[in-house]
Amino acid sequence: MTLERAAVDADRVWVGVSVTSAEGTADIWDMRMTDANDVVLPGGTGVGTGDVNGTAAVLFGFQIPDGVSLEGPFALEVTALDVAGVQTPGTWHFSFDVP
Repeated sequence: MTLERAAVDADRVWVGVSVTSAEGTADIWDMRMTDANDVVLPGGTGVGTGDVNGTAAVLFGFQIPDGVSLEGPFALEVTALDVAGVQTPGTWHFSFDVP
């Protein structure tokens, strides 16, 4: 799993993640994002590519709560993947900052 890109706009923190699996199609099943003050950003917008040559990619937008000023670094934690249709637990952590 690779965190490819991260960006922020007025409404969301966006992350682009790719997942490669020798087991077949893999996609993110469960993830969570927090900022430096442990503010939890709810998910809401996600799109993916499906499996392209053993790699899937997803762009996911985490909504910024109303009235909250976020502070980096951000933490993205993925706790489960869908690998060939089977929920597969695991823990992948990414820490990053965006302007």
